[in-house]
Amino acid sequence: MKFTLIAFFAVLASVTSGHALPVTCFGSSHANGVVSPRADDGSLLGTWRGTTGALRKRELVLQAGGVCSMDGVAGTWVLDGADRISIQLPSETIDARFERDGTRLDLRIDGKRSRMRLRAASGDDVEEIHESQEIHESQKREVTASPAAPFGGAPLALDLTSWAGTHRSGDWSLELAMDGAFAAQGTLRRGEAAWRVTLVATATGAAGCLSSAGEGHPFEVVPSGTRLVLSCGGQSLTFERATGVEPGSLLQAPGLEGVATTPSKNYVDPNGHFRFEMPAHWTAEVNGSGLIINPGFQATDTLDALILVDTGRLEAADLGLTPAQLIDRDEADVRQAYAAQGIRLNRPRAGAKAVQVGSYPGGVQEWKGTLATGQAVDAWIGGATAKGYYVTVGGILVSSRTEEFLPHVKRILATMELSPPDRRPELEQQLVGRRVSDSTTTESGFFGHVYHFGPGGTVRSETLFSGSMNFGSDLASASMDDVGQYAVVGTVLYLTFPKSELSYDLVLEGARVTGVRMSDKFRALE
Repeated sequence: MKFTLIAFFAVLASVTSGHALPVTCFGSSHANGVVSPRADDGSLLGTWRGTTGALRKRELVLQAGGVCSMDGVAGTWVLDGADRISIQLPSETIDARFERDGTRLDLRIDGKRSRMRLRAASGDDVEEIHESQEIHESQKREVTASPAAPFGGAPLALDLTSWAGTHRSGDWSLELAMDGAFAAQGTLRRGEAAWRVTLVATATGAAGCLSSAGEGHPFEVVPSGTRLVLSCGGQSLTFERATGVEPGSLLQAPGLEGVATTPSKNYVDPNGHFRFEMPAHWTAEVNGSGLIINPGFQATDTLDALILVDTGRLEAADLGLTPAQLIDRDEADVRQAYAAQGIRLNRPRAGAKAVQVGSYPGGVQEWKGTLATGQAVDAWIGGATAKGYYVTVGGILVSSRTEEFLPHVKRILATMELSPPDRRPELEQQLVGRRVSDSTTTESGFFGHVYHFGPGGTVRSETLFSGSMNFGSDLASASMDDVGQYAVVGTVLYLTFPKSELSYDLVLEGARVTGVRMSDKFRALE
């Protein structure tokens, strides 16, 4: 769901698309069968530049955990046996046999050879890279292998736990939160600009991707004593830990103004993902559109205010943008959605204002408008983000009562405490090798989806249909396949395909996944 098109647009019959997932790693399929993936052993990690063949002048970045990029486009990779690699990108799949000789990587694609050379973080081709040149002795003592090197020698990956927190380099700030010992997420900031950071450990540091507005840029981070050296696009920044600084506190925006201070009560989300304060006589009701707030109206009262709260995962294109930037990006959509319901909103006087919501970055915007009857209304929206999760609070208010309601609407946002659900790899693992089906039968025929879950977070969608087409001809049967990624966050299953994003609730018996709720029906795992 777009960050600013919150649930009241669904109430006004203007529904937007479903939730998104961070890029996760996944496998792929060969034409002659399913890949039998094996874990990479670290020998191919690094940045490779094509020198001959079909991959000439192309740049391939292979990272631990199956994450990669080709010419800046994020994707995934998996090894099949001892000499085959499969690289999955949004617009292409590369299946090849490979042979590495020092800093040279030969790939045989469809019988034709392409050669690539290993590159250093500076962008220069490397003739020889030795472990002793990459890791200082002082850094080696801090290394924890995962898994441990079986016969001694260099570990496969650094333990990144000590990197958590805030780091600074001049007017740049880097905030990192751990996702286990060998991966991290965070934000790189400079002034109002922000980039989403995802990284995974390598033998000498970490490699990852900086993303903003849907564009990804590969980078490397290498520890140097207590400092972190980040290299991207031939440029480097050296960060030092910011002592006494809490994550998220750098470059804080001002707090929200005009917030009610009257006594209030706490509302706690049934799933435990958020909580906030609202007046004691206000009530909240969960429905399919979000959380509807009733500011004390009785059945006989005029509906002079519609107030809603919505939460969810940010779309991939939203990662790296501030809440104020997200609101500005979708501002025209907000007015268009209201116009479709007979509510005309004027353009705002200025762009969305950045605010601080507790320890989270936030943003707010407001509009003046009129109903079809000519009655004046005010619209207000505010939101905050944390760990790839968003919350929005919005209201449309009859102008004569805005001063009565708006301070309390603002209090909901100002007192918001977020506890985003965590990724659940143990539930994801239960889906591997299984499938779930959803189907509909009408007078025109049969239509269904079958989702096949593979290792490493890959999902294959098989769309099946049969019957009559709209133009009268009969279609006995047909099918279409699409490959994407899946992840489980909390108890929600997220499916991301190149042109669609879906989310469904998992059904559990204790800690065991038994099925998926699709189209309001239980669908058993097969």
